Amino acid sequence: MILAFSQINPKTKEPTGFVDKILTGKKIHTIRSGNRWRAGATIQMATGVRTEDYNQFNRGYPDLQMCRSTQTIQIRPAEEMNGSKIYVDGRLLNMDEAVTLAHNDGFPHLAAFWTWFNEDFDGQLVHWTDFKY
Repeated sequence: MILAFSQINPKTKEPTGFVDKILTGKKIHTIRSGNRWRAGATIQMATGVRTEDYNQFNRGYPDLQMCRSTQTIQIRPAEEMNGSKIYVDGRLLNMDEAVTLAHNDGFPHLAAFWTWFNEDFDGQLVHWTDFKY
């Protein structure tokens, strides 16, 4: 299945760096709406999906080509960052875990994560490593 990655943050208009972060092991999962991903599913990581600029960038990287696991995620932003909450598999993450999740998802800091996820969100963490929360 195709996993599309943005090259530009739609909210800040800055480069995401997601491709490089994935290829260097700094981004180890992604957050997606719905629940269609399953462990064992083939991953085609790509930019430019549905355009002539389509690029599957994980060819030649076998460790990046399979979904190893998924976890449910609920994101509940608040007006003040300290009131914002992230639940993984129904468990509320503490602040240190939230910072780790933001970094592992390719964000430079938790504030950047909250800029991207600024509305209530329910979905999945799609893992291509064995890491879990």
